[in-house]
Amino acid sequence: MDTDDPVAFLTIDDGATRDPKMADVLKEAGVPATFFLTDQYVREDADFFRRLRDATGSQIENHTLDHPDLKSQSADEQRRQICATSDNYEEEFGRRPTLLRPPYGSFDDDTLRAAAECGTTHVVHWSAEIANGKIQFAAGDRLRAGDIVLMHFREQFREDVDRFVEEAEKSGLEPALLEDYLT
Repeated sequence: MDTDDPVAFLTIDDGATRDPKMADVLKEAGVPATFFLTDQYVREDADFFRRLRDATGSQIENHTLDHPDLKSQSADEQRRQICATSDNYEEEFGRRPTLLRPPYGSFDDDTLRAAAECGTTHVVHWSAEIANGKIQFAAGDRLRAGDIVLMHFREQFREDVDRFVEEAEKSGLEPALLEDYLT
């Protein structure tokens, strides 16, 4: 993301693993995050994600109904995956998502059209990924201002958040909420 501000953005995908301690991890680290949630996991425990959002100053965004590779879906199915999720989240969380992260980062022109029709203002990718406490950069060997970091709701949640904070500090960056820079 283009910005001269010394910030980096943590985004957390899916929602399969849910642990009440996740809120404490984010609060202790002072990290707001953007949760790109898959609707199938929200339906299992929407209250968990509501509490997590509210306790950490984070936001909930769209990651489709059940995580298909959108590029391999028809235009109608892509629209259903995106719009139904946004409709559900608006009802469940009181705010319609404006951001979409296509599963696997895979999208096409049909995805972009469907996303716009469903109220999405930005399709979001990532420039670094953290898993199991290790970071991989799309380019270079450090975080840069405006980098969007991807991680997932997994058992190694604390380890991954700690690695994000460590990398941000090492690069002279502060964690910031992505929505504050895109809306």
